[in-house]
Amino acid sequence: MAKDISLKNCLEEDNYRTNFTHSLVMLTKVVSQSKFIEFSMLVLILLLGIFCIYTPEVLPVRWGANHAPQIMFFYFGLGLLFFALKKYKYTFVSFACCAALCVFLKENTHGQQMQYAAPTNQPEVKVAHFYVNNFEPDIDYTLDYLLNLDVDVLSIQGLDPEFSFLLEEYLSEAYPHQVLLPSLSFDGIAVLSKHHFVADTFYHEMMPNILGEVNVQGVEKFYFVASHTVPTLTTVDYERTQAHLNTIVSNCSNLDAPLVTFGDYHLVSWSPEIQLFRQSVDLNDSRIGFMPSFIDGKVNFWDVPQDHIFYSSHFKCTSFSVLSGDSSPHMGITGTFELLEEGQTLTDASLYHPNVAQ
Repeated sequence: MAKDISLKNCLEEDNYRTNFTHSLVMLTKVVSQSKFIEFSMLVLILLLGIFCIYTPEVLPVRWGANHAPQIMFFYFGLGLLFFALKKYKYTFVSFACCAALCVFLKENTHGQQMQYAAPTNQPEVKVAHFYVNNFEPDIDYTLDYLLNLDVDVLSIQGLDPEFSFLLEEYLSEAYPHQVLLPSLSFDGIAVLSKHHFVADTFYHEMMPNILGEVNVQGVEKFYFVASHTVPTLTTVDYERTQAHLNTIVSNCSNLDAPLVTFGDYHLVSWSPEIQLFRQSVDLNDSRIGFMPSFIDGKVNFWDVPQDHIFYSSHFKCTSFSVLSGDSSPHMGITGTFELLEEGQTLTDASLYHPNVAQ
């Protein structure tokens, strides 16, 4: 009796697959017979990719462009499907859009850097950044997690007065140098450091930004900027974020020293606002790839990277990863940066392939 039921289920599944394939073939035949429908379909396929690259100031389109990597893989799968159905015109358009998005994402994220630089004996700076809303529900677990981090500078955003008190009490020995600016809204911010630093706070629309000057062993002078922008939920929010980034640029443009900026900017790496910000201050993206990758090498396909650590060309990035907890897949991010030797640039092949002569 069980064998009969199993056989029946298999037959029903085969019939379903056959009917689905037949329906798909019939649909493509109908589309092919109508030039207008065929042209409209090709235009729709093209528009999705064009809007990811040249994004209009339309809110749903902007939100969709945040998922450009997923759309790129969708185009690849669509191209394979059309190829199997022998619809080569659609295949060509789908693969062309996939390739265009691949080039766009590469040029607007990590650029020419395809891997992290090889670590050497140069002085290094370790930075970690967190957003309170991403923390574990277990406060003790979170505090222990932060305590066990071996970083020079620790940034925490979305800080409220209660958590600020816990940080000051629990982490004061590991990170004796602290600037805590809690808030009852989402814009509270804190920077904790193992090393003494001089902090200057500047504001944009009453939102604090911390500009710090710190001396890490071997690094003569090193600046950092911790910032937290408004969530980009409306068109006005995008404009406010652009203005906020311009304020950060005006406070960083005269710094002639190694610089690292970090924060939850609520923008993806390939957004025009982030591109303009990086170009204005000449900063590099420490994240390699389009999607968040974790310490164990896994990639979160659906996560959208909106927290960033950018660094000036005085440094090379030797590691970057997403920090996760027991129940929080994305608690924060961390990066390690080494000073470049005199005469080195980020384009030197020897930075990424030690066996290549400089």
